[in-house]
Amino acid sequence: MKIKITYFLALFVLIISSCKKDSSNYSETIKKGNKWGLSIGSTPEMVYAQLQKLNQEKDIHSVSVVYRQSYTKPEELKNKLPFYNALTLEKASGQTDRIVIEFKEDKVSSIYTGGGLLNEVKEWPQNLPDDVTIHQNDLVATMYNKLVAIYQVNDYNQYKLTLPDKILTKAFDADMANYKEWAFEFAKNVGANVSGRSSVRLLFENGKLNKILHQYQENEFVID
Repeated sequence: MKIKITYFLALFVLIISSCKKDSSNYSETIKKGNKWGLSIGSTPEMVYAQLQKLNQEKDIHSVSVVYRQSYTKPEELKNKLPFYNALTLEKASGQTDRIVIEFKEDKVSSIYTGGGLLNEVKEWPQNLPDDVTIHQNDLVATMYNKLVAIYQVNDYNQYKLTLPDKILTKAFDADMANYKEWAFEFAKNVGANVSGRSSVRLLFENGKLNKILHQYQENEFVID
């Protein structure tokens, strides 16, 4: 009888422990009120301002505009570049050719070219007139006209242009309001060797924040 009681006690402890472990990972859907200062019913511009404030607390850094496609010509990017910190141009014709142009303090800070492995260069392209070429330290405001000129050359008009995730230290890009879903993540230290990560989706409907989807998961990590 004592053995049976001990068995059921051990089983009960195991079940309770399992429940505690599972409770550290959860999903929730917010349809009213707010979460982290993100208010249901807010316009995209208002939500962006709320994210900028949240970034100071959670270190989000950037927000992804879900399902945004690459652009096929510079004209589709007009007035957008100053809101971002990079631009990627990519062409696949047997072998991938990629150019990554990074911005800092409203200037071109670095240029990388190549395929899988990228090499830093001072300018791109390297076979066009200097007034068309994009150089390190060029003002981002001048890049658009240079891109338009570069795309007039047959060797370069097949590149697709991709914007990165929206960095929160830059002002709101009004084009973000044309997309119904944004996403971001942030992490926190839970305890010794345990980190928690929140994955968040913001769903918009009729120009207002309609729903917040939040998935939280904790993981152990090993420190060497």
